[in-house]
Amino acid sequence: VALAACTGAFLIAFFVIFFLIYTIFRFTDQNGWSPKTLIICLTRLGALALLGVLISMFFFLPNLLEMLNSQRVSGAASLRNQLFSFNVFENFTYSNSINALLSFFSNDLQGTGNAYQGRSNYLEGPMYYCGSFTLLLLSQALKGLNQRRAMLFAAFFLVFTIPVFFDFFRSAFWLFSAPYYRTYCLFVILAMLFIALRSLDFILQERKLSLPSLGITLGLLLVTLLYPYSREIAFVDTEKSLVISLLVIIYAALLLLLRVDRLRQPTLIILMFVVCAELAWSGSVTVNQRDMATQKDFQEGAGYNDHTKEVVNYLKQKDPTFYRIEKTYSSSPAMHYGLNDSRVQNYYGTRSYHSFNQRHYVEFLYQLGVIKTVDHASSRWLMGLISRPNLLSFVSVKYLLVKALTDIGYPQRLRYRYVTTIGDIIVLENPGAYPLAISYDSFVTADNFRKLPPETKDRLLLDAFV
Repeated sequence: VALAACTGAFLIAFFVIFFLIYTIFRFTDQNGWSPKTLIICLTRLGALALLGVLISMFFFLPNLLEMLNSQRVSGAASLRNQLFSFNVFENFTYSNSINALLSFFSNDLQGTGNAYQGRSNYLEGPMYYCGSFTLLLLSQALKGLNQRRAMLFAAFFLVFTIPVFFDFFRSAFWLFSAPYYRTYCLFVILAMLFIALRSLDFILQERKLSLPSLGITLGLLLVTLLYPYSREIAFVDTEKSLVISLLVIIYAALLLLLRVDRLRQPTLIILMFVVCAELAWSGSVTVNQRDMATQKDFQEGAGYNDHTKEVVNYLKQKDPTFYRIEKTYSSSPAMHYGLNDSRVQNYYGTRSYHSFNQRHYVEFLYQLGVIKTVDHASSRWLMGLISRPNLLSFVSVKYLLVKALTDIGYPQRLRYRYVTTIGDIIVLENPGAYPLAISYDSFVTADNFRKLPPETKDRLLLDAFV
């Protein structure tokens, strides 16, 4: 809990939900239904969890305050009301269900990195893969259980499986903040591994195997992998699906051999080898079949290693006062326009991508018409003030970095003074940039300010307090 709290205040709620469900399940499985004893157990665990949060308070509290002061939590960008109004079957489609199912076989079955063609994107899409062998073992989950334990295991499995296909329940897991996969995928994997390991232990201890369940599960897995889906429904990498199908068949054969006493030991050795081979193959696909930064890129000054860092160091030595820097280009090597250059290259800017951008800055951009609405996307992707010269002066942007003078319009070019050129970057100074703290001798009310056109607002901010 302490480590989770250090990572982020938002994760605490999810770990609490997961461990609450898991604790109730394990306690009931081992001790039967005893509400009084269960409450005592949960109280003790809750006290330990609270202690963990207190230990990490130095990290937890700033992160919590950052969240509370963002538009996504306490502002207009919160999705809570919208998600609360979701129909339970919202986005429950054949295509989305198939995409979710395919992710159980491999995180790369629908493409890797920028080539990913599944739901959402490669980093935020469903990622339920934890080995093909696990899927076969799930078929034996209820073997050897009495009716009470079978119902308990089935309920435990369904609690984590239903949100895989229904966005509404997955949103509920995220406290109706967004219908993400992310950490939820980890909890599904943990639940699957627990049930699969219990099944494997039963097979090894009791030497029993449900052949009908194994046969049906094997058939369903192969059909899901090899079915010729249309591109509108789901993209499947044919080569990877054939490899995974072969692995599933091998695992099924090895499970059958585990029932034979004299073949058990060599079968376990082969099983361990095949599992390691699958993990090596899967990891190799994930790492090697995606775009990556090479040593040559760093040596040639590509991406964030461009001349911007030299410019920033030069300006810090030349001018030790407070100021901001803005650029007409992005150093990010990503396929999308990077907005966090200032964080990586250590300077103050006006752009930002962050899950919890400061709500007052978002409101400032909205009131000035820089962003047209405050919603889930626009409150995270802040494009900055590069297109509004007067606002650049107002927020203390003293230096502008360009690759060519034509990157900025002629009227805007007149307000800047040439400083130097470092590599392929031209450094311009804005003599009219305001300092961090200023005073006014006139004001305008907020209601009157909102009625003005954007250009007038920009000029007025330089002369009057709102």
